[in-house]
Amino acid sequence: MKALLDSGIWCDPAFEELPPEGKLIFLWLLTNPTRDNAGVTRVGLKRLSFETGIALADLEGYLESAMRAGKFEKHGDRVLSVNWIKRQIGTGESFVRNNIIKQISKLMESYPDSLKQSLLSYYPDLNQPPLNPLERGSEGSRKGKVRKGKERKGIREAEQEVDDEAGSISRGTTDSDAKRDLHTIESFLKEISALYGTKPSKITPEAKRMVFNQCPTDQEMRSVVKFIKKHRAGKFGKNAPAISTTANRALVNIGDMIDRALASDQVRRQDREEIRPKPMPSIQRDEPTAEDITEGTKHFNELKKKLRKRK
Repeated sequence: MKALLDSGIWCDPAFEELPPEGKLIFLWLLTNPTRDNAGVTRVGLKRLSFETGIALADLEGYLESAMRAGKFEKHGDRVLSVNWIKRQIGTGESFVRNNIIKQISKLMESYPDSLKQSLLSYYPDLNQPPLNPLERGSEGSRKGKVRKGKERKGIREAEQEVDDEAGSISRGTTDSDAKRDLHTIESFLKEISALYGTKPSKITPEAKRMVFNQCPTDQEMRSVVKFIKKHRAGKFGKNAPAISTTANRALVNIGDMIDRALASDQVRRQDREEIRPKPMPSIQRDEPTAEDITEGTKHFNELKKKLRKRK
């Protein structure tokens, strides 16, 4: 089974703090060819050292740091990626209806008891027998009658998953980091919605996903808000290039909006520097010598005599 990784992993604070060797092992745990469909990898240190090029003496430390950064569990020589099934296959009905549940059930027969119990605690649906083809067909035909309701439910679930994408695929961030990042981006989404007169609930999952994948900094988000506010107020003039006319379009094109906002800030700073008055250059004067003073006094006395004679 191919591993589907979200580019948002590079924005995750815990992943960013890993050294290059830790990042390599983190990705190896998710993408190595021996990882099975349940997200379980049998880790042999010699093989891991050979495939990553990391010295065997340093390997255990980097492996532990990678596991701490991600949501991994070690059971003997096996490492479980806890969120693998959730991110790659799904949970609930979508998981039970997938034929892959049979393969995972067979794989679990060879797992140690601690690993089995851990998997069942995260995915209790593994205890249920898979549906046979007749049940799938009948339930599938019935599902067509309530498709609109299911679609609305799917949108709500997709929005919730997008909110969770502040962390990386197949792992969870620390609670403090996730809340901080999510709060900042959610506030940004609300501000953009208010500028366009749109309710935050109308922001589409696609628009949210584009913002999370872009990972804008606080400065970039502030610049975009100021730029849109001034543009919509007409402060750039009638001939200014147009911007997105809806909040969703602005968020989908967040990369372009950031570039234009930062460029506008730079132009404004240059204008301020040109307008700012420059200090007058100071004139440096040489101190007069004693000879200069004597000669100046002589000329002054001669001038006084000439003036007296004229009178």
